[in-house]
Formats: sequence, structure tokens, C-alpha cells
Amino acid sequence: MSVCQVNFRRPQAILILVTAMLLAAGCGSGGGGVPTAPGIVTPPGGTGTNSLLVQASVQGRDASPGVFETVFTATVYDTLNLPATAATVSIMPPTGGSVSLPEVVGTPGTYRQTVGGYEAGTYTLSVTWGSESISSARVTGPTIHTITSPVANDALTAGQPITVTWNRTGPAQSAKVETRDYESVDEPDDLVSSIPGSGNPVSADQRVRVKRSNQTTITAGLPGSSFEATMRNTVEPLTAQ
Repeated sequence: MSVCQVNFRRPQAILILVTAMLLAAGCGSGGGGVPTAPGIVTPPGGTGTNSLLVQASVQGRDASPGVFETVFTATVYDTLNLPATAATVSIMPPTGGSVSLPEVVGTPGTYRQTVGGYEAGTYTLSVTWGSESISSARVTGPTIHTITSPVANDALTAGQPITVTWNRTGPAQSAKVETRDYESVDEPDDLVSSIPGSGNPVSADQRVRVKRSNQTTITAGLPGSSFEATMRNTVEPLTAQ
């Protein structure tokens, strides 16, 4: 008699024992058994041969007000810190498909591609160089943000700090603010920052940018391997006098 065939004419003690066995074995219909253990999930740092140094990035940026493009870049080096030329490099955007990154002519080991538009969400990196590889390294592209202060055509007081504010639907790991004359260090993506007066000299063509970034350590690569996603938005022109 199989585990899933219960003889109800047997003594009550045996019936209880068999019922317990049924539950443990997951017999019955409609998912009445013990849930199965979750499958193995690929870590964000990917899988691979741990023999390539890869530094990759996804940069969503405003090509013009309200119009975005995405620049995909990767540098690939071997264990001797030499450029890994003629590698196959691709990044899958959040909605699927694959963007191939050709090697930059005259810059061995550097791969780049630019496409129109930008998507927030998970990007997945794959690199193959001969028998060496990294696959399924992932990073989250930040949501698009809007700078709320200053606004285009504002007149700034030169030499004075600029308070920069922005809004977004979800936070990134870090943010930076900049002008043509200044770039901050990484700071929290807490919707406000300040540019010092030294970063706001007299200018008839100033701008303010906010960059928000997420980064993943590529554990399937050599130490120093990383995968970063950045969203950049700009307010311009601004005058400072």
C-alpha cells in the first residue's frame, strides 16, 4: 500500500500515524502538502568564473528637457589587469531584450552603446571572454526624478549657496548635485542638498544637475568589479550675477 492510500478500517492509532505521514509527504490535492523549499536564486552579484575585472554602468540622462537616453558602458580586464579585447558584453533592460555593447575603437577592453529612452528597474549584465564569464549581475535603475528648485531661467546670486530640491517616487542608494563648477560627494537621496557659493560663480550659462545612483558589487568577478545605474536630470539655463 502506498503512503497516499489510507485504510480507514485499521486501528485509530495507525490512522493518526498515517495521516501525519500524508501531511509530511504532501499527499492530497489542492496544495494540501508542505510547501516546497524555494529554488536557488541568482544573487545580484551574478555567477561566473571570478576571473574578470568588470566595471559596468547604466546612465540614464536627459538629452534635452524631458527627453532621455541611456548610455551603457563596461570596462573588462583579465587577471593580469590587461584589457580583455573582443569580449561579448550585453545588458538586458527591465522590459527585456538585450543591448549589445560593441568595443570602442582605439580603446581595448572598453565597451559602450547608447540608446534612446530610459527605463527604471532591474538591469542584467552578461560578459563572456573566451572561457571566462560573468552572467546575471543585476542592478536597479533609479526612477526618474524632477528638480523642483531652482527652475530654468532662475537668476541666482553669484557666490551664494544654492539650495537644490527634487522629487522622486522611490529613493536611490546615493545622490550627487553639481553645477558646471562643482560636484558633491555621494550623499543621501533625501530630496534636498546645498551647493556651496564657490560652486556658483558669476555665469550667464549655469546649470544644476542631480544624479541618483544604485550600485551592486559583482561578486562573480575579480575584486573591484561593480555594476552601477544612475539617473541624471538637469535644470538650465541659469544665470548667476
